[in-house]
Amino acid sequence: MTGLLLLATGCLTAYGALGLLGAWYLRQRSAPLPTPADGPSVTVIVAARNEEIDLPACLDALAAQAYPGPPLTFLIADDHSTDATGAVIDAWVAQDSRFRRILVPASGRFPGKTNALIAALAEAEGDLILTTDADCVPPPGWIQHHAAAFQDDTLGILGGITRVRHQSTTDRIQALDWLLTLSVAATLSKLGHPLTAMGNNLSFRRAAYDAVGGFEEMGASVTEDYALFQAIHQQTRWRAALQAEPALQNATEPLPSLRAALRQRQRWARGGLDAPWWAHVLYGVVYLSHALPWTLLIVAPWVAGLGLGAKLLTDFTLLRTACRRLEETGALRSFLGFEAFLFGYVLAMPFLLAFTPIRWKGRTWRGRQRIGS
Repeated sequence: MTGLLLLATGCLTAYGALGLLGAWYLRQRSAPLPTPADGPSVTVIVAARNEEIDLPACLDALAAQAYPGPPLTFLIADDHSTDATGAVIDAWVAQDSRFRRILVPASGRFPGKTNALIAALAEAEGDLILTTDADCVPPPGWIQHHAAAFQDDTLGILGGITRVRHQSTTDRIQALDWLLTLSVAATLSKLGHPLTAMGNNLSFRRAAYDAVGGFEEMGASVTEDYALFQAIHQQTRWRAALQAEPALQNATEPLPSLRAALRQRQRWARGGLDAPWWAHVLYGVVYLSHALPWTLLIVAPWVAGLGLGAKLLTDFTLLRTACRRLEETGALRSFLGFEAFLFGYVLAMPFLLAFTPIRWKGRTWRGRQRIGS
């Protein structure tokens, strides 16, 4: 009993400390990113698989980007789409010479969208590479602000916060989950322990990508963005960073259901198993902070109540600060629904990883091995 109480107290204290530290970090105001008079050459890569509905808005937003450097190049990798995605890309190619359609070879041997990125990077000529997804709508200045950050010669790869657009309760739950996850990751990056970034809001030096041998040398991963982020961080002289700067944010569409969101979290968790040892300690703290209060309900209900209250207060404080920082409105209305979703998938994740294959974009993998299409 005493040991269980001490473990719960320690985990919840560590969880709360990280959350409150994140809230403090998000309250700090940094100077606006300077606009480079003549930035590096930039190639933007979008991997698209059956994205005929969302892709037009993404391409509209990219075409409208202003950039003071050399002309932009947009490479849209058509990853064996079976809908009208190819026709959407071809229409843009016909009207804007900056756009090119890249066909992904059928012989690709990597999971996820890695094959699409490899195909596009083989054609990319920019000194700076930006990646986003077909269901994202980058705001004005997105490219310019990412390029400005690379005036820091020590920076090799940079991620920004991606916000989930929301109208329904399901959307808002996903928006809060992304905000919490990325706010913690940005805090860890600020503390000198960069862990990950989202491939839908990512920029990196081509030289840093080449220095790690590209995705071919990194090997298979269902989270290629995490793999690249960690490879550049661990193997090169450049820094990796995730910054919660409003100027670097991007916007994405929500998934249609919480079941789809759960599959996405499972894929993220599988990729996260390759993290450094200290990240696994953090995973354990997070898991126990969600599991132990429910266990204590049986033997010490008042302690369990305090623990749950402290955990909810920590999450709310961090999320409220993140919403203010990024001018996010309305999402906190679904805070309790988000907490129910968070508790559910955190507690279920070990079992999902052990017994359930990963399914994403019509493809299936068990571990690293693709077993279906």
